[in-house]
Amino acid sequence: MRYVVPFLMALIFLAQCGATRQGPSATATLPEARAPLISEAVARQLAIEAAALGGPELSPAQGTPEISTLTRTTWQAVQAGYGTDMPSIAALAPSPEVWVAELTGEWLGQMPAPGITPTPERYTSAVVVLDARTVVVITTLHRP
Repeated sequence: MRYVVPFLMALIFLAQCGATRQGPSATATLPEARAPLISEAVARQLAIEAAALGGPELSPAQGTPEISTLTRTTWQAVQAGYGTDMPSIAALAPSPEVWVAELTGEWLGQMPAPGITPTPERYTSAVVVLDARTVVVITTLHRP
């Protein structure tokens, strides 16, 4: 019995400590600060550089590609506008806002079959999609 009273006092003390425990601080519940959107000038330069590189099956651009349109929109609008031609890579778009650049230029197909010398396929347009906050090139799509 003499141990019961100190034990009860300890339980009451612990219960009071739990009752006065502070909740999360106000700063923990605020959304984290978002990175600013990249400017149109930066998006334009990055799109031209990305399109000029070509790809694993394409030569680098023959000359400097030119931007015909540059639009800031959402990733969902890009997928709706380009349909099944646009790869489903939404996981690579950390921000729903993107810059979409449509470029004109010339790229040559570089995928020869073994023992065959094909005429290179010519691509005259490209679409470059950039994350509007992180400047990551989400995708580049070349079309004949």
